[in-house]
Amino acid sequence: MPTDDDVAASLNARLQRAVCVALRDLDAPEPNAPATLVAWDRRELLERTLAREIRRAQQPLERGLTVLASIANVAPFVGLFGTVFGIVHTLQSMTASATNGIDAIAGPIGQALVATGIGIGVAIPAVLAYNLFLRRLKTVTAGLDEFGQDLIALAEARRFRLDAPVHAALPAASSAGGVRRAAV
Repeated sequence: MPTDDDVAASLNARLQRAVCVALRDLDAPEPNAPATLVAWDRRELLERTLAREIRRAQQPLERGLTVLASIANVAPFVGLFGTVFGIVHTLQSMTASATNGIDAIAGPIGQALVATGIGIGVAIPAVLAYNLFLRRLKTVTAGLDEFGQDLIALAEARRFRLDAPVHAALPAASSAGGVRRAAV
């Protein structure tokens, strides 16, 4: 299973490629595109490109969460159904039996408790797994958002040009401001 860092690095590379494609499109616009794009249009294009890529990256990571959430929500009810069924069975065996001793009650009540325990036993790991994977998804998504903002800041510093030198385009204050110096 890949680590969070492996997933984040892979997704960051994907975002970086998407930004390069968007910047290339800005440098060589389509024939029917407007002749001039102001800087905020370029920023908006990059933000939309990054948001789209982040959504695409999230989709496979979210795929199993629905199943885990469903199992976690349904399992206790299955256990409850087993409990109700066991109690009904107990009452039926009590009415059918001439003796209403502990022997007539213990077996069906034990089955009902086992059903409840199984429902809870399935729900608890499903809830824990769901919370673990949801937390990982949120961590990766937050990292992608941060990386995307860094890419936008770098693109702005380079005046949205791919051919601008990285270090020359960065303002002096950007290294203190948290902009990572990544080659685009």
